[in-house]
Amino acid sequence: MVLALQKNLNTSFMFGFESIIEVLKTVNLSLFTYFLINYYKVSQTLKTILKSLAIYTLISFIPFSLNIISSVSSGVDAEVFGGEAGITGFFSSAHNASITVSVSILVLIFFFSEYSKKMKIVIGILIIYGLYILLFTYTRTGLVALLISLTFYFMKNLIRINFFQLVIILSIVSLPVYYIVSNNESIQNKILDKRSDDQVLSSDNVGSGRFVMWNNSINIWAESDQLEKFVGLGKEEALERMRVKIGKPFFSHNEFLDVLIRYGLIGLILYLIYLRSIYLFIVRNTLKGSGSMAIYIAYLINLFFQGGHFFVFEIFFALYIVYDYKRKIELQQRQQ
Repeated sequence: MVLALQKNLNTSFMFGFESIIEVLKTVNLSLFTYFLINYYKVSQTLKTILKSLAIYTLISFIPFSLNIISSVSSGVDAEVFGGEAGITGFFSSAHNASITVSVSILVLIFFFSEYSKKMKIVIGILIIYGLYILLFTYTRTGLVALLISLTFYFMKNLIRINFFQLVIILSIVSLPVYYIVSNNESIQNKILDKRSDDQVLSSDNVGSGRFVMWNNSINIWAESDQLEKFVGLGKEEALERMRVKIGKPFFSHNEFLDVLIRYGLIGLILYLIYLRSIYLFIVRNTLKGSGSMAIYIAYLINLFFQGGHFFVFEIFFALYIVYDYKRKIELQQRQQ
């Protein structure tokens, strides 16, 4: 509530409704988690929802991939990398699609061993298709989040996972990625920031200009007066000062820097406390090596390299946290 008040104080009355939406987007993970804990009593129901939502999310991209339906948003302009516009499906942006596809793949991999032999083939094909979608969103954040989260998960569960099964899962994930990347020049160019307009790679354009936006965000905060440093500039003024710096009113592509310049040191401290509370809840209320911590890592990667709170991704995250929470309680009850 304090963070909500902080956000509203730094937003004009004209944009009051937008401010409320921004507050809800920040704290909706906690709201979803609280609701699910009180609404669902058994982990099995949550597991079924997670599996179904992951499968539906990936299948939903099929008509967009086949150009039967046009994507809701325009996606990443990949012409500069020698490709076409990235796939976004029914999501509002390429990054939204990317991180949600990543968590869908994670969920299917976490539950992969529970499927029947025939269903494993179907799920394996879906995972490969998900990787295809992930690559052709032309965003790297989702792919990085997937790979790092999977690495963390497998390292934590190395003893419990059958070696043969691990090899199969890693092959399913890595071989299609290698094949698609090695046979598609535009994806290689995007990964390496190699542009078809012969623009020289430098600190000004590497990471799609993130370093420039990060540096200017820090400068904007440093150049603010003492009051603004503590309570922030508000969304509108922050965008205006970024426009003055780089010519366009962009966010910094880093949620921590966005919070710092919009809501000041007070807002950033509150935001870090909020993120720490999520971490502590996972550590204290889920089993060791659970998928919740792996998804939390993906969550942080998205916040650091892209910024923003994406609705469907956070529904996935809340569902998995509560699933792990209920599963631990059920295990403790059986042991009594």
